[in-house]
Amino acid sequence: MRGKSKIFLRSLDYLSKWKLPLKNSVNSITISYNTHGGISKGLREFVKYKLPQLQYNNPKVQMLKFKNRAPVPNITLFHDDGRKWTIDAEKTSMQELVMQLESVAKKDSKTLLLEEQARASQHNRANFGDARQGHFCMCEIPGQVSCPAKRLLSEKFRKKPWMQKGQ
Repeated sequence: MRGKSKIFLRSLDYLSKWKLPLKNSVNSITISYNTHGGISKGLREFVKYKLPQLQYNNPKVQMLKFKNRAPVPNITLFHDDGRKWTIDAEKTSMQELVMQLESVAKKDSKTLLLEEQARASQHNRANFGDARQGHFCMCEIPGQVSCPAKRLLSEKFRKKPWMQKGQ
């Protein structure tokens, strides 16, 4: 990386700041812009500041940048069913692009709430220590060595390996 301004753009704090969860139907995003001229200034700022955050928070979505290939700067969203949504970015500021992208491709709050509830309700067998889940100690899980406080360990487990070799 070159320059002083790009250091904070890749920090985890900065990347997780702006969260735009894209709809599940969005497969890929293409961004076409020019590196010179005032027509695509807002889109260049979007690519510099917001695209890394968008990529970090949506790792399953493919994002492509096309520099100096299109006469008009735009953002194109491709969906599962073949639909294509194009956002015109000619002479548009970065804030306007963010608002347009949020209105077009953001998941609705009901879907986000359902996904959060599904994630929270998943039972993980490795979680123990809470009596409400049924396991207070690791020894209560089948296949684990029992606690010495509840049952005396066998001779094999009581001796250290260097003590066993001598016998």
